[in-house]
Amino acid sequence: MRGLPSRRLNDIAVIAPLLGFVLLTPPVIGLFATKGTFFGAPVILIYLFVVWFALILVAAILSRRLARSEKKR
Repeated sequence: MRGLPSRRLNDIAVIAPLLGFVLLTPPVIGLFATKGTFFGAPVILIYLFVVWFALILVAAILSRRLARSEKKR
């Protein structure tokens, strides 16, 4: 994402929450509601925490990039 124009960053900033919303809807979460485990934890729990962490990470990166983009203007 280094050097992306601010318009493209704005587009990503709009798409990221929408993607997060879709990934956290019950039909998608239901795909991971199995009896399986991953390192002893239910798969659905791992999925929720990975999606949650990824959304936080994307938001942090985007906020820094958008702040830099605004300072350059």
